[in-house]
Amino acid sequence: MSFAKHAVAEHRRRQGAAVPVYSRSTAPLPSTRTGRPTFSEETAASERDAHDTRRRRLHFAVVLLLTFTMTSGGKIVDLFVAGRAASDGYSTGAVNPSSLGAAVDEWAPTLFLLGVAVIVFLNLRRKRANLIGLVGAGVYLVTAQLTNTIAVGAVNPTPKYWVILALVIALWSIAPRWDDLRVIGVAVVLIGLASLLTGLTDQGWMREDALLAGETKALIGTRLLAGIFPQMNVLGMTMALGLPFVLLLRTRRARYSGLAIVLANLVLSASRTSLIAAGITILVAVVLRLVRHPGTRRVLAVGAVVTAATAVVLLPMLVHDRSALTSRGAIWMSSMSVIPDHLVFGLSTNAFTKEGILPRLIGHTPWHGHNLFASTMVWGGLVLLAALVVFLVSVLVRSLTYFDRSMVSYLFVLMLLACSLAEMPLRIDDFDGVSWLTWIAVLAVLMVPGPPASSGQVWRRRRPSTVEEEAPIVPRSSGTGRVR
Repeated sequence: MSFAKHAVAEHRRRQGAAVPVYSRSTAPLPSTRTGRPTFSEETAASERDAHDTRRRRLHFAVVLLLTFTMTSGGKIVDLFVAGRAASDGYSTGAVNPSSLGAAVDEWAPTLFLLGVAVIVFLNLRRKRANLIGLVGAGVYLVTAQLTNTIAVGAVNPTPKYWVILALVIALWSIAPRWDDLRVIGVAVVLIGLASLLTGLTDQGWMREDALLAGETKALIGTRLLAGIFPQMNVLGMTMALGLPFVLLLRTRRARYSGLAIVLANLVLSASRTSLIAAGITILVAVVLRLVRHPGTRRVLAVGAVVTAATAVVLLPMLVHDRSALTSRGAIWMSSMSVIPDHLVFGLSTNAFTKEGILPRLIGHTPWHGHNLFASTMVWGGLVLLAALVVFLVSVLVRSLTYFDRSMVSYLFVLMLLACSLAEMPLRIDDFDGVSWLTWIAVLAVLMVPGPPASSGQVWRRRRPSTVEEEAPIVPRSSGTGRVR
């Protein structure tokens, strides 16, 4: 009996002498004689952590807002000031120009760069993010500049490449954490709510003369919701790509409300690609949620991504009807016809523009190939395609690193590939549309540390615990068992 008491006393003494571990953002605390911080010291550390969290999320939200304004601000102002316009032959999402919208477009890049500079300055003395994860992205961006230059025979950087570099610098200085990604989810929900509200007026709906003759895409009624955007597919892709991050919202009520808003926008916009991508991603998420064996779950997750990537490659090759999928057939058939003659380095990112060769073959200006494989092969050939594979594999590997703790980043990667079947959410030829969401999310997934082991967000895999808490070892005669 005395031996048992001695063991319990020794265990308690060791626990009392243990040094508590705090987060890396917390400065070292002065210790008392016992080696444990006082209540006031713990309170001060907690306040510092809370202040640091507010700072990171505010800076992250500012970068998100500035990037969104640069890609969509001018068009949104034009939409609400001057209204929607009929198709201009270059876009089904045409809006009437306004002087205010032109001013926003003119000043938005300057404000973006100024905002990034201020944020970097404010974070000079703080710990910055790890850039090792961006090696794949760097390979892709550098290769794009090389193939673009070789294809035209002169220095020809991709349009707005500097935006991506500025985003890297901004996120590096902010060093966001996993829970900070819920800012993306909040932004997507707010955009969806604003778009539904515009649906109460004619301003939120596409004009019938902006669509192809006889085209009836609407799933409910006869009109297509574009919301605050000029075009319904931009709204659809924004909702689809942001859906995984809505799962990070703090409360169950917020998550369910956010998902309802996102799904309502997807249905009313009738963006087929976005709906299919969302359906595939949700189905895979449910299946993975039901599978209990970790190894099987990872095999299925990788298999889903490989299947989506294979479909992205095969789809433009197998379509031989120019009118298929809202005339995407013409874009893909024309793209496939020019690829063999420019197989290695492509035609540069100018190929789909007004001055490029593709519009003459297609009959209109598509701006991109409406498919990740077709666009990449036309822009930079096999060389750029190889760099893209390196980039996407690095994103996938990063998302699988903490897959058992949260599937959110993995679901985003799957959604990105699924949307790339018939759209181009990840563009290197320009920075508009949903680029603000896609590039920030991709870079964040590569740079942000994984979720904490105690993370409680939805879709977190909960593995049965096999580790018992430390307990004093006492003789069986004492009647004391292990504490679980």
